[in-house]
Amino acid sequence: MKPSLKQVYAGIFGLSCCLAACAQDQGNGEEEDLATVTSPLVGHPTTIGVARQEGSSLHWQLRTSNSPGNATIAFNFGSYRPVVGDWNANGVDTIGSFKQVGGNWEWSLRNSNSEGGNDITVVYGSQTLGDFPVVGDWDGNGTVTIGVVRPNGNGNGNWRWMLRNSNTPGNPELDFEHGSVTLNDRPIVGDWDGNSTTTVGVVRNTGNTWRWLLRNSNTTGNPNLDFEYGSPTLGDLPIAGDWDGSGNMTIGVTRPICTATSCPGGWRWLLRNSNTAGNPNLDFEYGSWLQGDIPVAGVWIP
Repeated sequence: MKPSLKQVYAGIFGLSCCLAACAQDQGNGEEEDLATVTSPLVGHPTTIGVARQEGSSLHWQLRTSNSPGNATIAFNFGSYRPVVGDWNANGVDTIGSFKQVGGNWEWSLRNSNSEGGNDITVVYGSQTLGDFPVVGDWDGNGTVTIGVVRPNGNGNGNWRWMLRNSNTPGNPELDFEHGSVTLNDRPIVGDWDGNSTTTVGVVRNTGNTWRWLLRNSNTTGNPNLDFEYGSPTLGDLPIAGDWDGSGNMTIGVTRPICTATSCPGGWRWLLRNSNTAGNPNLDFEYGSWLQGDIPVAGVWIP
């Protein structure tokens, strides 16, 4: 039996993002998510990690290589949904989390991969309105900042992106539409063309495959990249990162390791070094599905 996205998170978040990243299922209020990560640093590959709910805390287990093995960095931080980003433009991705406070999203961000208090606390986005939190370097200045993707209330069935260029409350600097709520698109972000700016995308469930519809600008329009990779029927969770340190972010999925009748408990990472259909360039296991690990990715060391 293959797990659904809802089963994967079992009461936690998940992202990328993120990825990781999270979305609300508009039909029943349950949460789903996709991992989200940040703009890459040339020569410094994005590597893997998981965040695990342990009591009231998130336990982070980060690796500095894309390979199986033990965590290189491990610590507790945050209490609910994990996010990853370079919040202070020092060239290292660090951790964060967000939680519902009075119907809004409250973000808790830290500038080191260690236990401790928040360096940034900000309220932005509405859980009540179904906002899907995302993070990225929207203006290419080296700092990853917050944003949300909202089901548009004008009845056209699209996703509305509301992105800020600082980790502070306020109105969005960028406000546009991309992707379809009606077609069950899942937002995802990345620097798809290597210009150091994070831009938008969605992955669409076409049945047996995920269809990636990615844009190279934070504007409304047709996708610059359109291809299929990964399988929602196998429980694949889309993720993005600069897996080879080339300077642009590419695609991947994390897949629960299952037999015909059960899932013994691990995550299989299937990562590609180009934004095209094909076989994975990296294929390995890390993390535990049974323990509710949430896949994340980032540049953990300079």
